[in-house]
Amino acid sequence: MIIMAATACGREDSGFEKGPVPSSNETNFLDQLDIASLKNMIGDPNTLHPSAMLSHEAALKAADDYGARTGVWFEDENGFNLLTSYTSGETKAGNTVSAGISEVPKDRTVRFQLTSRDESGRRKALIAQYMTSEGDPVYGRADFAPVLPGNSNVNYLLSIEMLSKDDVVEDTFLIPLYVPAHELNARLTVDTATEDSNVAKLTLYNAGSTSLFFGKDYSLYSKDGTEWKPVPDDRAVIAIGINTGPGGTYEEMITFPGQMMPGHYRLVKRIEGFMTDLSVSLAADFELH
Repeated sequence: MIIMAATACGREDSGFEKGPVPSSNETNFLDQLDIASLKNMIGDPNTLHPSAMLSHEAALKAADDYGARTGVWFEDENGFNLLTSYTSGETKAGNTVSAGISEVPKDRTVRFQLTSRDESGRRKALIAQYMTSEGDPVYGRADFAPVLPGNSNVNYLLSIEMLSKDDVVEDTFLIPLYVPAHELNARLTVDTATEDSNVAKLTLYNAGSTSLFFGKDYSLYSKDGTEWKPVPDDRAVIAIGINTGPGGTYEEMITFPGQMMPGHYRLVKRIEGFMTDLSVSLAADFELH
């Protein structure tokens, strides 16, 4: 199926996260595959594998090693909103993450830290730290850009603290991060269809513990004896990425190209582990009566 040069962001009514389409090219990838060897599942989709990612609220509540967020320096209402940018949410192991403020106030010191957290959100280890009482000599900014360790399934906190000239913490800003587990557990199915309806339901179940990332595109093949032959399809598909978390099920009504004859078919769809380097093509067989 042809991918249009378009992207969309936001959230579908179904609750699935949407973003830029995955970078993999389904058609080129499948040219190199033996279609007959593909399976409709990966890992263990019969068991739910929950994500260890802490919610934003739980991560902040467990961070009792930091002072309170007072709003003195990091909130708009007081006119001292110094935050310029920061990394948050899910990210890849080994990535560079960052946090920055527009200036270091007079007689103050800013302290940045990256810490790993245990399963309950308590501090486990200090990964990196940077303190400065002066910003960039030209721009006045203060930036922190540590590299995450290569471990997966780990929660982290990025922190920014403003200290007085007496080293008393006056305000704290905390940003939870999470590196997903390095595993895929998923199943793809397509319902039996009829020639008259020309549609069928595709179902992708994510058993975790990593969120799945995929597009709207797929490829169709018909069985001719012992061979799988591609079904011509020149329709355009909106280039949109969909994110489905552990325990989630994505459903879509697919419309067949043209008038397909009754027979045995295979739908192949590419999925990725969100914020990992994992990817796989799954194949679901179905009958058209």
